[in-house]
Amino acid sequence: MSSAYDRAALVGPVVLTLAESLALTVDEAVALANDLAHREPVGPTLRPMLEDPEEPGANGLLSDEQLLAAVRHIAATHRPDSYRQMRAQFRTAGHRAGEERLRSAWTRVLGTPSA
Repeated sequence: MSSAYDRAALVGPVVLTLAESLALTVDEAVALANDLAHREPVGPTLRPMLEDPEEPGANGLLSDEQLLAAVRHIAATHRPDSYRQMRAQFRTAGHRAGEERLRSAWTRVLGTPSA
């Protein structure tokens, strides 16, 4: 018969860590690891990071209408002298959009952007 540590080495260091940190037997740790491996994720996953970053709504990006409204609001309230100032205000406000979409919205709201 093998020892508990020999058995844990066969199933991996994660099981041994579970057993030690939660004061479980190796069999209990194996059962817990198996249960956790077969559960659906509850919290954030990598899935949103795999979406197209330029697709509106993905990763918290604004739709075209929302983007134009945000740029119009910044232009009206902060009166930026340049695209870079507007972009800084946009990011400070916590908004997200691709560089090309943001520059395009700036151009549509105010005309040709300055540096």
